[in-house]
Amino acid sequence: MASKNLAVAKNLPAQKTTSIIISTPTGGLWSANTTWVGGLVPSSIDDVTISNGATVSVDQNTNICRGITIKGNLAFNAGITLNVTGDWNNKGTL
Repeated sequence: MASKNLAVAKNLPAQKTTSIIISTPTGGLWSANTTWVGGLVPSSIDDVTISNGATVSVDQNTNICRGITIKGNLAFNAGITLNVTGDWNNKGTL
């Protein structure tokens, strides 16, 4: 019987894939999990959609996403910026 060499990787960190994060119909603060369908706050590898009729307020300078599509309203607290590393598509209001 021939032996086979088998390498098994253990304890590797899970890789997160890009997701589309959609705001709830009412929106809320960007940093609040209640603002997002599924309860996940967007990260640097996520594409974001602000739903039609929703208002999402960017409330921390650490807020980030890969791309954003605005169908509703995106607001900014004073002195706060949003880091978007990809596409910005505005079909709503800022």
